[in-house]
Amino acid sequence: MNTLPIRHVDSDGNLLVRDGLILAFFAPRPFADMAAGVASAFDEWLKFVPADSLKWAKVGANAEDVSPADSRTISRCRALLDPAKAQKRDPTAFSIEGPEAVNPGFRFQVFGTREIKQRQALQQTNLVEMRFPTEILKEKGIPTFISLSTRIAEAVPYDSGYCSIALNWAAEGLLSEAGVVIVPLAMRHPGFDVHRNLRTRGVLGRQLRGPGWLTFVSVELVETLGGEDQLRHKLDPGVEVARAGNGLLLRAGEAPEIADVNRKERLPLLRSVARAIEPVTRFRDKLLEGGVFNDDSEKFQRWLRRFLD
Repeated sequence: MNTLPIRHVDSDGNLLVRDGLILAFFAPRPFADMAAGVASAFDEWLKFVPADSLKWAKVGANAEDVSPADSRTISRCRALLDPAKAQKRDPTAFSIEGPEAVNPGFRFQVFGTREIKQRQALQQTNLVEMRFPTEILKEKGIPTFISLSTRIAEAVPYDSGYCSIALNWAAEGLLSEAGVVIVPLAMRHPGFDVHRNLRTRGVLGRQLRGPGWLTFVSVELVETLGGEDQLRHKLDPGVEVARAGNGLLLRAGEAPEIADVNRKERLPLLRSVARAIEPVTRFRDKLLEGGVFNDDSEKFQRWLRRFLD
């Protein structure tokens, strides 16, 4: 991973684009039914991250900007995950992050709705997303990170999920500018995730965003793919398959790789996962296409299908 770390600062001094690990789960069910599990996942994440790294938060759906975290912030976030209260509130939303105020290395973000709507173009799902500095894999060790990811998968009743090295951007207002940096990097290094999951949750429904270093596939989606035996048969023997909560964890290699197409590096394990999950992968996301890829549909589709075509 000689390309890493990535730190692009804009003319105003904002950390416009950075690399980081993203671990995200999607679950299309009433959020109250999963709130207790998300609370357990939140506690696991809090135990994993440095206590002094969480400096900022946005608590509640009506909060517009992040503000400094204080001694009550974690308790306020936990309170939003009370199932009885979640049943009366819509939506349930918060993020807590740091240490940076803009484009932080650590973040725990939740967006859940009381009623999931799935009709025509509107295919909603809830989002639980965590971010970590890429360096955490060396600092904590890959086995420790895998253990954390598995415990979180066991707590959150997911439909799909993934973990990848991602190109994280500063803020919605800077997304177009960030895209100018992100897209060339993503086209050259196919292992990078490019995401806008807070918006994608409105259209993903019961599909996967695509393959990651870690890909989580629910029991229901495994059945859609023909069952566990057929899924294992489609995968390269180098892809590790393990039970994880409400489904299977597909692990494409010991550590995440970003690769370099200029060096003809092809990431065969990720290609294997991509082929196996293709029938339940979503290949349309106008919000991601417009926000990051600046409405370049041809380039966006090439990136989405980078492990298949």
